[in-house]
Amino acid sequence: MPSIDSFDANVSARTIGDRVLVSAVTLGAIALYVAPVGWATRHWVGPLGPMLLFAGFAVLLGWAYGRALMTAEVGPEGLRFMPRRGPAISIPWSEVTRVERLSTGWALVRPFLWSTARSSPSATLTGNFRIHHRGGVVAFTPDDVERFERCVETWRQSGSGRAL
Repeated sequence: MPSIDSFDANVSARTIGDRVLVSAVTLGAIALYVAPVGWATRHWVGPLGPMLLFAGFAVLLGWAYGRALMTAEVGPEGLRFMPRRGPAISIPWSEVTRVERLSTGWALVRPFLWSTARSSPSATLTGNFRIHHRGGVVAFTPDDVERFERCVETWRQSGSGRAL
């Protein structure tokens, strides 16, 4: 029986440049989204507004954390993604339409463009993949980028006869 390769999600910055850029983007997102909404809730709701806003963000982050894809398996049947909580997502090779490695620029805007896609949490802008399938899109950042890319290419070619 062929082996199945398993990959954990890479949740930390790979380089100092990653860390600086992700920190800048995070601070920018806070400045663009959180600060104005915090001001508005304080202005319209009163002193409890910011606390309600914080509680709402905590619930949203907890929900996103639970849905985060933490492990991927690549094998002869296809791809399988396991979230922290909930059912796994299995995608047979026959359903995979495209697998692409994202450039740093695309990885930078990924959270804003694919907020509905299932994805792994990531604080890195390198080694991000977007997997298109007939049911939607999955974004994953493996801990070993080169091995993940090799495994996907090998299994996909042998499983469906199509190249990446």
